[in-house]
Amino acid sequence: MATACALAAFALQHRHSIVLDARLALGTMGLQLAVALARAADVWLAREFISLVSQPQEDAQSPSLSGFHDLDDAEEMDHLVRGISVWQAAFANGIVHKTFHWIGDSALESSDPQIVDPTLVKRFDALTTSLEPGYDLGWSPMVTCGLQSLALAASLAHEMPIVLTAAGRRDAAPAVCRDAGKAGIAFARLPKSAGFGETFGEPFRSAFTLAGLMNTQIAGIWLAAPRAGLLSDPDRIGEFVAEPFRLTLAELRPWADAKAFWTRLN
Repeated sequence: MATACALAAFALQHRHSIVLDARLALGTMGLQLAVALARAADVWLAREFISLVSQPQEDAQSPSLSGFHDLDDAEEMDHLVRGISVWQAAFANGIVHKTFHWIGDSALESSDPQIVDPTLVKRFDALTTSLEPGYDLGWSPMVTCGLQSLALAASLAHEMPIVLTAAGRRDAAPAVCRDAGKAGIAFARLPKSAGFGETFGEPFRSAFTLAGLMNTQIAGIWLAAPRAGLLSDPDRIGEFVAEPFRLTLAELRPWADAKAFWTRLN
């Protein structure tokens, strides 16, 4: 409980940073929920998510979507395709560029080169590179988006971002946490955070009211990755600068001792 209270106290004093996971963004009214959250927070999206929604609209039915092996049924797949189509239209109309942040393959391919500098891109790349090889169940866009959401949260650690995702069924952990566990990141549940929207202000109340009306269950994830701070200057990593006295990325082990704390928010 003390951890949850400390996080809430921090939120009252700072402009918030949110990493919006694809499982929530592509859900019912996901785009409208994301826009409502962006009224009061810097909302960040995973690189893989941007890759999905920046494709031409006719590609929403692409065979590449057969890689969604972690979906439960055909109905969930239909919801996903509809969600992608909505976001593709928003991307084509410039709404995504005006409203959200993301880290591209370079600073110039990111949402705003003034915010996403080359150092942030390198830190994100290093964190994703050291995380994804631990996951051996095959490629899936939802899994990749989830893991990149955690890497994004670690990259922005100084802003203490919260990852918002779809809550698991009943009392199960969110899928992002289960994927993280398979990738070697421990996770634990916090007490349910009653009144999260009230704590974070009017735009959050509106967003969570909308989520409640649409029966969308939201989980929040806070990531503690103390060794990720070793990547504050990625150019010092031997993977990027070939000097023998510098530690390699594998030796730095940025995900060692990392832990994800989650709770239901509504």
